[in-house]
This record gives sequence, structure tokens and C-alpha cells, in this order.
Amino acid sequence: MWTNKFFGVLAAAVLSFSAENPLLASESPAHDIVHESPWRQGNMEQVMADAKREQKPMLVYWGAVWCPPCNELKAEVFSHPKFNDLIKPMIAVYLDGDQEQAQKWGEKLNIKGYPTVLLLGPQGDEWMRLTSSTDFRDFEKSLSSAVAASGQVSEALTRAESGKGTAGDWQLLAYNRWFEAPALQLTPDGVIAKHALLIGAIPATLKIERALLAAEGLAAVTSAVKAVETAKSGGAPGKTKAQDDDLKKLEAALTLVRPSVPAWLNAVLADPGTVRSASGFLIYQSADLVSWLEPAQNDAHQKLEASILSAMKELSQQATISPGTRLWSINPKVEFALFRIEPKGGLLNLPTELVTEVRAAAAQADHDAVSIYDRHAVISDAADLLEKIGDVAAARDLLVRELKKTNTPWYYQSSLANLEKNANRKAEALKWSSAARVSARGRATRIQWIVSDLVMNSELLMPTNKKDVTKFVKIVTIYYEAALTEVDGFSGRNNARAKKVIKGVTPWLSQKKVRAVISAAEKRCATLAQGNDGCSEHFSAFKDARVL
Repeated sequence: MWTNKFFGVLAAAVLSFSAENPLLASESPAHDIVHESPWRQGNMEQVMADAKREQKPMLVYWGAVWCPPCNELKAEVFSHPKFNDLIKPMIAVYLDGDQEQAQKWGEKLNIKGYPTVLLLGPQGDEWMRLTSSTDFRDFEKSLSSAVAASGQVSEALTRAESGKGTAGDWQLLAYNRWFEAPALQLTPDGVIAKHALLIGAIPATLKIERALLAAEGLAAVTSAVKAVETAKSGGAPGKTKAQDDDLKKLEAALTLVRPSVPAWLNAVLADPGTVRSASGFLIYQSADLVSWLEPAQNDAHQKLEASILSAMKELSQQATISPGTRLWSINPKVEFALFRIEPKGGLLNLPTELVTEVRAAAAQADHDAVSIYDRHAVISDAADLLEKIGDVAAARDLLVRELKKTNTPWYYQSSLANLEKNANRKAEALKWSSAARVSARGRATRIQWIVSDLVMNSELLMPTNKKDVTKFVKIVTIYYEAALTEVDGFSGRNNARAKKVIKGVTPWLSQKKVRAVISAAEKRCATLAQGNDGCSEHFSAFKDARVL
């Protein structure tokens, strides 16, 4: 029943969709569109009970107010005038990472990064991890195909591989991250192999779908190349025989698909529509792919580079792309240039024309980012690009100016801390890192920024200096007070932060005061009620590493 209702609403939304850039909905005082109707907040147990009773699927959005890609998703998708109609037939729930129990639910749903968008069935089973697209049309196709499949991903995959895939099957596989489905249990080499089969089987008439599959296949290849290079650069290929075997499988998969990779790239670059749909890969990974395919600066390399840069220039001129996509469309040009340069006197020797282009792109992003969502999405990215070309002063100025406008100062303060650290300005880095820790608001957010400050101090202070030890002990004490106070202080993303604490604290364990703080925290952990069991594993990790 709900499926028919969904497609009725969906059809109306598609027919009325305008090709013009969507207007943003008015922002709530809380600066979060997901705090408004139709989103439900918090209580996942109640949401799941309602979904089961009403036999409705659940759209679960996991994010945070400060997260740049989350804000781009809000600006381009959740704020779209047709979004609310699109999801009326289902229950939409926002899991803010700072809500009580949110991190525990993150573990249950196997969610780690912000943003994550899940489609769950009425019984709570995972149907699909949707692409976090910032294009409303792509998001609509992702959602509609996932709903139509009702969780039957493996069946769609089998039909597609055998040449019997329906239009719905191909749409599902193109617009969703089916390869992350827990039931499929695909290894990295398996992901590459599956994409190779699908790209070869998909009808040539489905250009956008083929481009999306090719882009995911190329992304998997590029990630595999980096994994192999990282493993080999560390000396021994792997720590165990199983890891060595996995590495060999990955290398074999790369060797097998390498002859097909240029054709996959051509599918992505076929026309402006395919480029736009597959822009994520082109923006962030295409330069790495070309350096693997054609490491020498020969004619073949130059031809590939020119085709990608031409596509990016055309993309940047499309009126309806987001400010973030327009900003980052210059990234491949920067990456290609960085592969060729030799730093002189500690400065990047980039062409003046390129430096001017990046500065202009950052200024354009600053100008175009009018809504608070867009500013959260692009300003820190613009600063990153400026730092990438060596313009630290411009990056610093942009971040400092944004601090006067933003309601999430900690994000920009931590960006400034990292900027100053990379510029070898230790005192400034520590100042901004401390400011970010103090200003951070929200349960998981505060823990995350405390840990960032702890790690920064661990790296920049000296364990042999008494004043530095006093400073470090204070931050470690603040961390354990926060983590042991929250019921999910060692769950989900908080657990990932706890592992960083172990790494950051270990070099300081020669100091008695540091060991005393950890010992006291471990004793407090033992007294906690059920629900914070993750802390015991945290302290066991210290002992397993023989550092206590």
C-alpha cells in the first residue's frame, strides 16, 4: 500500500521539478532545517515501533550542525521545495550526533561518518545506504530506486550481472551504495570485480547510470592503488599472512581491470550530464587515477589531464551546481600542478595563473555562500584550497573573518589550529586548538574537540618540560571527565576518539602525573552503571599495548 502511495507522490514531484536552481527554504532559528517538519527527533525505539505499526519505511539522516558536507546536503536537498512531498509516505528521522543515545544508535546502525543517509524497512532492516548526493535529482533517484527494491539488493545485482537487469535494477545499482550492504560482505577487490562486471553489462543507452557505476569503479580502483602503495611504503606488505593475501588479491584485481580503466573514464566524461553526476570522483580522485595510469608526463598523460580539466571547466560554468561543487571543480587542476612542481625555499612553485584562479574561486565561494548552510559547507573548504596552493595568509584571513559570523566557532578555530601547525607556528596552533575545545558545544562534539586539542598538545608539547606536562595533564583530565560523564562516551564516534586518546597519551606515560589521571579514570569506569561498558575496553587497550 505505502509503495503505491510513495510512487504517486514521487511522480508528482518529478513532473513539477524545475531545472532552475532551487530556492532555499527559510531557516529555523536553530539553523537546522532538519529540526523542522517532517523530521522526527531522537527516540529511535519509538520511531521503529511507529514504522512497524504503520508499515512505513524510515529515512534516517545522521549528521551534525557543524559538518560541511551535512550542510551542503541540507542546502541542496533537504531545503529543496519538493523534498517534504518526496518523503511524506515514510518516517524521516534525524539522528544528531549530539543527541542522547545517538552514538549508541550509530554503532547499532554501523554509522561512522557524517553525513550518512539510510533507508530502513518497516521492520528496521537496512534497505540501502543512499548516496549523500548534493543534487536533488540524483537524491530523488537514489531514494525512489531503493524504495522500489525494498531491500532486495542482492537479487537486483544477480539479475544485472547475468544481463537480465531491469531499468529499476540499474537505477538502484547506479544511484546507491549497494556495495556497502552488510549482507554482500564485499572485500575491496570484490568491489572492483563487481563494478567491472556491471560496467560491462549495463546497456549503453543508460549513459548516466553507466557513468555513475564507472565512477564508483574508478573510485574503488584509486583507493586500492593508495592502499597498495601505503602497505608497500611501510616495508613489509602486511602484518599477517591474511593481510599479505588480501594485498595480493588487491594487486591482482588492479592488474585485471587496468586495461578497462580508460574506457570507464571515458564513460564518466561522455557529456556534461555524466560529468555532473560523477563529479565527486572527478573532483577528488581523478588526478590520482591519471598518475597511476600514466605516471610519466607523456602525450597519453597530457591527453587524459586535458580531458578532465576541460570537463571541470564546463562543470564550473553550470548555473545550477552548488557553491561547493563550483569551488572544488578547480581541485583537479591544482592536483595535476602539484604533481609536477618542485618546492623552492619551502614555498610552492605554482604557476601564477593557477594561484590567481584559486584565489578567485575562493572569493566566488565566499560571495555565493549566502545561506548559513552554504557558509558552513564551503568557507572552510575555500580556506583548505588556499592553503593547498601555499596562500596561508589568505586562508587565515578567510577563517578569522568567518569566526565573526558563525554559530559553530570551534570548527573554524580548529581549522586555524591546523593551518598554523602546518605553517610551523606552534604557539598560534595551540592557542586556536584550546579556543576550539572551549567553545565546542554538544555532547559528542565537545568530546571530539577535546580529543583534537589533546592530540595537538601531545604532538607539539614536550613530555620532558614540567610546564608542558602540567598543561597536558589538564587536558587529559578534561577528556576523561567528559567521556565518563556521558552514557555514550565510549560508543560510536566517541569510541573512535577514545582510540586517538590512547595514541596521543602513550608518549606521555613516562610522566607519573599522566599515569595517575588514567588510573583514577579507570577506577571511575569500574563504578559506572551498565551502558558505558566501552570504557573498560579503552583502559584494557592501554594494558594490551603494555603502556601501563
